[in-house]
Amino acid sequence: MVYQHTIFFVHLNLLVGFLTGVVLAEEAEETKLTITDSEAKSWYKDETEPNQCRPSNAYDGNYDTFYSVKDGDSENNYLKLYLGMVYEITRVEITNRLDGCCAQRIVDTVVEAQVEIGETIRATDDCGTITEYDSENTKDQVAQTYELNCQGALANVIRISDLSQDYWGLGHGISEVKIYGRENILLFPLDSYRIRKVDGPASGFFLTCTSDKRNNNSYYVHTQPFNMDDGGELWVISNKMFKNQRCYNIMATTGVNEGRMLVVHSDPQPKDTEMFRALVHKANHRLDDECWTIEEVPDAQGGYSSYRLTKTMSRRAGKHLISDLERDDTTFLVDVSSVRTDVLWQILPKSYVDYG
Repeated sequence: MVYQHTIFFVHLNLLVGFLTGVVLAEEAEETKLTITDSEAKSWYKDETEPNQCRPSNAYDGNYDTFYSVKDGDSENNYLKLYLGMVYEITRVEITNRLDGCCAQRIVDTVVEAQVEIGETIRATDDCGTITEYDSENTKDQVAQTYELNCQGALANVIRISDLSQDYWGLGHGISEVKIYGRENILLFPLDSYRIRKVDGPASGFFLTCTSDKRNNNSYYVHTQPFNMDDGGELWVISNKMFKNQRCYNIMATTGVNEGRMLVVHSDPQPKDTEMFRALVHKANHRLDDECWTIEEVPDAQGGYSSYRLTKTMSRRAGKHLISDLERDDTTFLVDVSSVRTDVLWQILPKSYVDYG
């Protein structure tokens, strides 16, 4: 039996474990999530009440208070709300300030769901933009509450930005933000991985994105022996919902192609026309091209599970990631194929060291 998996790291100051998690049969129930902290570029501060419009007012449960952007500083301003851990975000509710003032300023507000690890943004999903407001009921809580659908985006941060300004450069206020979501059933990766081939001619070689340039937006990938300098060998694997399907994005995190996604285009492999070339492409390109299925297979080597990586949809859907053909004397090309049988890979901790 095959189970769909993802992998994550446990951190206790040092990496101490490498675990896998099975997809549960039932989705967790949607709940209102707890906002643990907040951050803003700036906010309005009255001389006598410096905390009058502070960011935490946007989630204090009191509709009589509100967060407000600093006058004249709404351009490039933002409000970030932290959730403490990664959740599947279903929707975000934003309630405008309810004192009757300035309701129109909420128009053009953008909401994004982000995965933030340290100071690095690993993923961003657009939950939507508020495009209109109720001008007749500016003090009515229901009328001034706007819902944005995040469609199960994975995030530990909600970012509210492009806070509108009027003719005088005054930003608007937010009375309350409520974030709804589910526990992240698919355990989410919080660090980088090494992806190693475990069968076929490239067995023991690592997926690497420092191969030949295809064009300004993309490079081909290959496998090579373990590289201690990590150049192009580290990847982040994140799961997401797209077109009502669960899939995984595989993104390079080091080297000249840092931030590019593993995809498959239409390029056939010149040495075998049944195969098609794998490459990394500048994100975001086509979200369906970036979707992969990761399946655990009943095999383990060196204490680590083996996985089959398969294109989920779009170009070359159903074909498996392989590395069979020589690129040069020391490396192998990476392609996708539906007929080759040596399709197994291991997904290893960043701290893994190959002593072989």
